[in-house]
Amino acid sequence: MTELTHRQYKILSAILQANTHITSNILLSSLSITRRTLINDIKSINANAQLILSDNRGYFINKEKQNEAEDLLMGYQNIKENNNEILKYLLTSRTKIRQDKLIERFYISESSLQKYISDINETLKDYSLQIVRQHNCYMIEGKEANKRMLLAKMIHQETESFFDDMNNFSSYFPNIEVEEVTEKVIEIVEKENYYVPKYYELNFLINILVILSRNPFIKEMPDTPSKRNRELERFPEIRIAHAIIDMMASSYMIQFINPTHVIQELDMCLYGFIQPKGNRYETPVAHFLSDSFVNKIRKLLKEVFDYYYLTSIDYESFLNVFCIHVNELIRRCSYSQNFTPTNVSLKHTSPYIYEIAVSIASKISNIFNIQIPASEINLIAIHIGYAIEQAVSDAAIAPIVIIAENYRNIGSTIAQKLTTMLKEKVQIMGFYHRISDIPYRNFKDYFVISTVQFTEKHSKICYISPFCTDADMQKISEGIHDYLEKRSREEFSHMFDRYISDDCFFSVNEKMDKYQAIRYLVDHAYGHGDVNENFYEQVLERERSSSTSFYGKFAIPHSNIQNANTTKLYIMVNHEGVIWNHEKIHLIFLILINHEAARDFRKLYEGITEALYRSNTIFENIDKIQNMNDLKRYLLS
Repeated sequence: MTELTHRQYKILSAILQANTHITSNILLSSLSITRRTLINDIKSINANAQLILSDNRGYFINKEKQNEAEDLLMGYQNIKENNNEILKYLLTSRTKIRQDKLIERFYISESSLQKYISDINETLKDYSLQIVRQHNCYMIEGKEANKRMLLAKMIHQETESFFDDMNNFSSYFPNIEVEEVTEKVIEIVEKENYYVPKYYELNFLINILVILSRNPFIKEMPDTPSKRNRELERFPEIRIAHAIIDMMASSYMIQFINPTHVIQELDMCLYGFIQPKGNRYETPVAHFLSDSFVNKIRKLLKEVFDYYYLTSIDYESFLNVFCIHVNELIRRCSYSQNFTPTNVSLKHTSPYIYEIAVSIASKISNIFNIQIPASEINLIAIHIGYAIEQAVSDAAIAPIVIIAENYRNIGSTIAQKLTTMLKEKVQIMGFYHRISDIPYRNFKDYFVISTVQFTEKHSKICYISPFCTDADMQKISEGIHDYLEKRSREEFSHMFDRYISDDCFFSVNEKMDKYQAIRYLVDHAYGHGDVNENFYEQVLERERSSSTSFYGKFAIPHSNIQNANTTKLYIMVNHEGVIWNHEKIHLIFLILINHEAARDFRKLYEGITEALYRSNTIFENIDKIQNMNDLKRYLLS
């Protein structure tokens, strides 16, 4: 049978797993492909054998060919799994592996092994690594830093959905008792009266495991504890590093060939991750950092926050903590110690905060000449997130008016409970006896709470009892949440209308990669006089910092320089699909921002991501979107 593509195997798998009929709409939605592509792919799958049949209820597997379909799919899955397992085995082994051992371990023939090795070497080219064969033995050749980069990538991919259990990393550290060792490392850190912040802990522990597993060692009972430099032992990182080495020797008989090098690596890993116990909210003093370094970071933060009109942020309040973090970030990036799983990312939960973190990371990268991966950008976002949320919290305040018969007593009691429970989410605008007392222009913009029942219907009123019970407070809280969400959607809808036009929408039926798609939209923007000739490169520079695609469904490319001639959205619906970082997407929103409208960037950016994330129909009906009105119907519904 003709070799199938990855997508065609996914189609075959989906139909097999359905056990009965599966509609084309479900396949189109789950795979984000067009109907034409689906028809062509099924034709390719059936080229040598009629595996898939169809009727008016959808697609199903030909029962006479079911075993053949299962064998085909199993063969593909075995190839993928074997490639990954062979690579992991060679990467985590400390010695050359004999060919017969590989054949026996993976139950494959010599010719199959050669094919697997050839496939794997194609992957390794991206890391300047190669599997080489010497005297019937195999090993991975290349720099240790590149091997660790590959290891990080594999950990990210494999642990995406179960990152919270250290045992799930055990296959990457075959010579280490992962759970026991990590527990003992934390005990050693705490014995020195230090701790590791929770959001650092996983990164920290994986780095420790990498250092312990990838440095050469022998197995023998130790004679004496590791030799110590008493002068250096005044530093807690050095003391903890020695304690970890001694623990590995006494508990697991692991003696490192070059303990001095291991101490240095552990020191770099510990430095900045561990923090003294006591008041965990106490601001540490960055006394070991030069004034020049601190001033660079201060200037950097000011430039970024001014750029995004976040002038109310008091960055001096977290400057010391952030400087320490940046100093350690530079060290980690310099030594390829970035192993944070990327599934818990502020990019998806707080895209605006993540976007600002990308700008900060870009400046750090340029100033200190380092490459900053997405996992580190996420940690930057964690550091700055609270300050940004505080700076933009006014947008999430609900203006409240209270209607009560005896408003001086009942109304004030309700107001006190509200401000105590919801604090920064509400602002009490006034107390009234009747609806007619409220000026109409205010009534339509306020969230109204009333202890008085009115005969006429008012959908905007939240009715509660005069006693303001816990159930009433829950009702108010839910009502305010709905009110704020509705207001946010309305603001986005008005803004969306303001920044779009029919000549900026494009329905395309042509396969593209992301560079072609960006070029297509930028060329039209340039042709309309909306951007300058450097805009394409500026958009690519932002894209290189961190992908602007979301959930493998849509992308929002833009420049980090707000210098467009006008603020506008250029939108592409590509029915054939755009390959964006190995995923096929169909919706692209190119944002042009003029500095005069820069304050709207957050609402526009978050509004698009939230609307697309919330939409249940837009991706299912992508083939039906041919113009701007079609898009608005699905996007803003």
